[in-house]
Amino acid sequence: MSEQYYPASPVVSNGPSGTLWVLVLAGDVDPEFVDEVEEAFTRAERESAGLLFTVDVSALRFCDSALLNLLLQTARRRPVVLAGENVFVRRMLQVTGVGSAFTVVADNDAARGLTAQPHGGDGTQTGV
Repeated sequence: MSEQYYPASPVVSNGPSGTLWVLVLAGDVDPEFVDEVEEAFTRAERESAGLLFTVDVSALRFCDSALLNLLLQTARRRPVVLAGENVFVRRMLQVTGVGSAFTVVADNDAARGLTAQPHGGDGTQTGV
């Protein structure tokens, strides 16, 4: 069994990808990195006008309430798509009861499909 590498920073990438702005998180988002993740969210909000904000959580192993709060604060201002098959994130959304605040899709390709829909998607939850 090969061991998966996780960078020291949970922010793997943060930028435009076609019709999406994709923030890729991996590894652990814990108090040590919350400021860096918050800066990534701030940059995304500042620079992503006209793009669907997508957070790729497929390689996320852990996060605490700080990330959930960032996601919820952002979702109050604009649609947020969570992309990636992730049992941990699915469970966190179920336990906290906030899953309806996000559109959850299997991957970034599915998120791109949402931009083809007239109103940015129907809120259908699949994936995560």
